[in-house]
Amino acid sequence: VVNAIVNLTGGLSMIFVTTRVADVPEVLGPALILNAIFAFSVVRMGFVIGLAAELPVLIWLGALAWIGTYPEIGLFTVFLVASGVGVAAFGAYMLESSARARFLQRQDLALQGEALAREKAKSDRLLHSMLPASIADRLRDERRVIADAFEDATVVFADIVGFTPIGSDMAPADLVNVLNELFGRFDELASRHQLEKIKTIGDGYMAVGGVPVPLADHADCAVRFGLDVQVATERLAAELGMPL
Repeated sequence: VVNAIVNLTGGLSMIFVTTRVADVPEVLGPALILNAIFAFSVVRMGFVIGLAAELPVLIWLGALAWIGTYPEIGLFTVFLVASGVGVAAFGAYMLESSARARFLQRQDLALQGEALAREKAKSDRLLHSMLPASIADRLRDERRVIADAFEDATVVFADIVGFTPIGSDMAPADLVNVLNELFGRFDELASRHQLEKIKTIGDGYMAVGGVPVPLADHADCAVRFGLDVQVATERLAAELGMPL
């Protein structure tokens, strides 16, 4: 807006000076064209704002040519100035369009990048929910089937005795909540004892020691995990009033 005001003031001042003070109106056309080119190309005045600033200048110039006060300012001069302004404005319009297109392109690329990052994070979460973290990372990075050999390991199976008749009297949502709470405590214990949870099926819980990260005392860790699982189950049974 400031540039437009300066440009408008400059154009009107040129008309006033060359017709009233300097009395050399023959240089007015080139001066106004240079003023428009400077405003649109150097100052980079906006297309719409630039036209709004140039329009009063063209109107005043046309009025002078129409009245005939200054013969040197004819309709041809007005046509040349209008053409110069039009060319400069068209150039500004093309620059704005190109800048807008680049901005939209960068915005689209940024949105695509964010969407890709979200999908990658979702894929990583799904992969880590299905596989141990170390295996998931290797599978994601190496993109190949992973088959490692371990000399020995310890597998722990935990199953709630008589859970089928217990669960038959519970609403499905309550049943899921109980198992979620119980297995959540098992997960904490597995992490504490350096075991890796493999899977849960119904009321069954499976974990392994020494795989996929070798562990020298995996058997001891598995035993301690099993003992703590019994304690955790008894505590939850007392909290819920259920015979777990």
